[in-house]
Amino acid sequence: MEIRTLTTEQEKSEARRLALSVFMEYEAPIYSQEGIDDFTNYVENVAPTAELEYYGAFDGDALIGTMVMREPNHLTLAFIRTDYQHSGVGRRLFHLIISNRGNVDYTVCSSPIATGFYTKLGFAATGPEMETNGVRFTPMTRPKFEIAEAEEADVEALLQLQYSSFGPLAERLGWKDAPVMVETLDEARESFKHHVTLKLLSSDGRIIGSVRGRVTDGVMHIGRLMVAPEAQGMGLGRMLLREVMARQPHSVARLETCLEVKETQTMYRSEGFNIVRTEPIGNGLTWAHMERRNDKH
Repeated sequence: MEIRTLTTEQEKSEARRLALSVFMEYEAPIYSQEGIDDFTNYVENVAPTAELEYYGAFDGDALIGTMVMREPNHLTLAFIRTDYQHSGVGRRLFHLIISNRGNVDYTVCSSPIATGFYTKLGFAATGPEMETNGVRFTPMTRPKFEIAEAEEADVEALLQLQYSSFGPLAERLGWKDAPVMVETLDEARESFKHHVTLKLLSSDGRIIGSVRGRVTDGVMHIGRLMVAPEAQGMGLGRMLLREVMARQPHSVARLETCLEVKETQTMYRSEGFNIVRTEPIGNGLTWAHMERRNDKH
């Protein structure tokens, strides 16, 4: 599957046709004729002349999903072809948008059937369901997340986050004595002294993500990239990874991950990391050492 921006008028026109087709199948039945006409007019007459940024998901040559951005950072025309829904296509489209636009406030006017999807991406309703020209929607916002350098007073909270974020994975792998699961508070405090640790804060000030890095002779060693279970799948791990690398100049970045955890390995590869060597770690598991060279330094 390929996820990318759409650049040609032909691709953008195809995206609008896809959006209208899926709308007619899933959403039109709960709209009045006025709402159907208003949405159709927007797709066919307004969107083609507006300043919009189009994104598309392709399976081979077939367009299977689209998302469109309107300035400043408003999401619109987010539709996935019927036979590809609930397969992560929408999430991957939004992650590309985040990659291009960064950690900013995002807004959307969600249809009644899409609020659950946007909630999983970190959006929250900012008001009740509304109706304009027959179109029903709920205004939602995904606020910019604050990333700050952690302090020693945060170590206990970071350790609890470590247990909760890595726990389900350790259970799945049968690796209950993984280093991240048996580290003590005293060990965590000692380790904290030797790294720059970033924390990701929710809107209510809770630590819901973290990563740490240390640069030695131009080589950055990255570790403990973690996101709270309830906040996973929102692109926050990728955001933290980019932030820790941006804050410390380096020529090479290195990290380790379990080879059997394909989703994590895929994310690292998409950020430019490649496996340079592997080693067995017991329990039938393999440690993958990954590296990314930074041409800017």
